[in-house]
Amino acid sequence: MRPLCLAVLVLSLWPFLARAEAAPCAPDSHVTVRQGDLCGAVSPRSDRVLVYKGVPYAKPPVPAQGLRWRPPQPPENWHGERQALAFGAICPQQVGNALQGAEDCLYLNVWAPRRTSSQPADLPVMVFLHGGGFTAGAGSLASYDGSVLAEQGQAVVVTVNYRLGALGFLFADHAPGGALPQPVPGNLGLMDQLAALEWVKANATAFGGSPDKVVVFGESAGAMSAGLHLFSVPQAIPLFRAAIMESNPLGVVYPDRRQASRQGQSFLRHLCGIKVRPADCHPTPADLQSYSLAQVFRASGAYEAERMVSEADAGFPQSMPWGPLVDGHLVTAQPMNGYGRDNVVAPKPFVFGVNANEGVAFAAMTCAAFASNDAGPNPDPREAAQCLPVGATASMMSPQWYDGAITQLYGKTGAAQVRAFTASHGGKPYDAQSLPGTSYYNAAAQAMAAVVADDNFVCANLRLAQRVAKQVPAQRMHAYLFSQPPLFDLYASMGTQACSPANGQVCHGDELAFVFGTLAVTSAEFGGTLPVPAADQAVSDSMVRAWTDFARDLTMGDHWPAFTDGGMVRRLAANGTRLLAGGELAAAAHCPQLWDRPRSRN
Repeated sequence: MRPLCLAVLVLSLWPFLARAEAAPCAPDSHVTVRQGDLCGAVSPRSDRVLVYKGVPYAKPPVPAQGLRWRPPQPPENWHGERQALAFGAICPQQVGNALQGAEDCLYLNVWAPRRTSSQPADLPVMVFLHGGGFTAGAGSLASYDGSVLAEQGQAVVVTVNYRLGALGFLFADHAPGGALPQPVPGNLGLMDQLAALEWVKANATAFGGSPDKVVVFGESAGAMSAGLHLFSVPQAIPLFRAAIMESNPLGVVYPDRRQASRQGQSFLRHLCGIKVRPADCHPTPADLQSYSLAQVFRASGAYEAERMVSEADAGFPQSMPWGPLVDGHLVTAQPMNGYGRDNVVAPKPFVFGVNANEGVAFAAMTCAAFASNDAGPNPDPREAAQCLPVGATASMMSPQWYDGAITQLYGKTGAAQVRAFTASHGGKPYDAQSLPGTSYYNAAAQAMAAVVADDNFVCANLRLAQRVAKQVPAQRMHAYLFSQPPLFDLYASMGTQACSPANGQVCHGDELAFVFGTLAVTSAEFGGTLPVPAADQAVSDSMVRAWTDFARDLTMGDHWPAFTDGGMVRRLAANGTRLLAGGELAAAAHCPQLWDRPRSRN
């Protein structure tokens, strides 16, 4: 069984993968990039936008070229004109019970306003990094269509594929049997993102964009990536000038080399196979290239299942089986340190924000994952005991499992402090024994949702912002709280109704269709409200305008003050787009009372 992690959003969106259109090259789409001539098509969503799909930004990282588990190499030139009319392959990932994608996947897509050759190349460039827990996702999801941002915001929009899972984030400096002839460096997915940013900077002018106005934005794992590039990756300093982080679970602590090395050895043990003794498991470079993709994913599944049994925090953002590490070379320190001693000292403006109910999806999806086909015909009884199947639409979590999970996270003493915490109104928001529960999850799931949202998202983001404000008093930041209830349910296919419009929860990822201006197509795909209500469309239009304004001039409009101006947060909702004090948001999440205080892990 695959652990539940930040991939749940992209897995739920997967049926909505954008279809390739057979449109011919537009007469005015011919451009020249470093690798050769390129042409694209008119966007189906706007005749004022050109789209270039499946543009290679690196050599295919395929075994035939010896490039699997190696850093990305510059793309090859091509002869003649390349027609960029279809999306490239998605990077290999598990979609339901099927393995999809191909290792030849390092492609990006560009949406650009139609312009005359006499107009200067001075448009802002927005590079989007997709979410999916570093195990799923692609830049070709239809919800990430850049047409509206490009047309309404007059910006060049780029979406990127990067390597995922073991292929993108395995770190292996030793094998179970001893030395590894050719170590796997880890952070390859981040290196892919850097290669894409280098390509964008080198070629932005071909699409009317300015290489000096590149802004990185991302959601979930994409926001984590943006935060790493912003604070902890020195190589990224010259490649962009600002960042937007949507729903970054900053409470996640990235592993160091020692921790990642242990995880890498565990994966290699499964890759070598049960017929190979651990002492004899030290794959050669040729071995690492020769394993089939199916073998790689079987080993990954076994490794992830092993982690799930040994770690009780599955379902929390910390339980990601794959992701970046602090290697001291590419990633120098934890981004939560802001511009600390070991982090990048090149302050850049940034936007950060969270959704009103970030934890709901994580709590609700935990039991849905246990009930899925991933569990196989003989599910582990230890997994089955974690959920109480009370109803088809409700996520009912075992209180004992919840207690074990927070003990894993915070230690015995720290978990006791969390459970015993009493809010000013007298309630205990994190105690599974005292909460009443709701129609869509019981008290334990409700407590888990509160822990995830308050600790990992709200308090961690505010804490980082306050730290940066002290480190760099002139640093420009903007903050938001997205509170507009959804028109559709991104998670219904995963077996839960917790995030349905009827329940009014603003779940992880619900802001994406508003940011990209894809409310109508997303709602149509997920059986949501159509036509899109004017109030929702107005929220989307304001977010498109704010995001592109920030990309253009590093402000969010006249009525959106910087966070540093009194710690103000903009609430985004049709029924109350108003300013909140950061302290008000922090108090509601119990940050100063609990989460910002050190906790013993005894």
